[in-house]
Amino acid sequence: MIERHVKLAGELNEVLGQLTLEYCATECFNPPEGCCFRNFHRKNAIPELSRLQGQEALANGWEEGNRCTYHTSEGCLLNTKSPYCLGHLCDDLVDDLGRSYGLKQSESFVSAMRRVKHGSFQNTDLLFTAIEEAISEGRRLTLV
Repeated sequence: MIERHVKLAGELNEVLGQLTLEYCATECFNPPEGCCFRNFHRKNAIPELSRLQGQEALANGWEEGNRCTYHTSEGCLLNTKSPYCLGHLCDDLVDDLGRSYGLKQSESFVSAMRRVKHGSFQNTDLLFTAIEEAISEGRRLTLV
């Protein structure tokens, strides 16, 4: 289960890099941490994911603090994101996606991302379906 989550999260991160990275890097209201001003990576996580995050952090010399220390001006450094972090889009970014790709065109992607954010490892079928839909809708947007 966790391997599938990490694989899908990696695919979604690639899509997010194309759709959101420039906006977050240049337009963020709160650089460099953006929306990651607390340790939100723990929300909706399971022990196995938290363990992988800790191992990744130790391997890269990152330390825990009051804000999410995994977020930098380069974005999130974690490959093992919780559903909450993976699916988060701030309101300003959602507005920018609507302006850039059209409200109607971006609506399916944004909706799927919200389902990812509020997804749970208690129901992996729904979570993985939401991630797969976000990947698909995000790729569709990059072709616009």
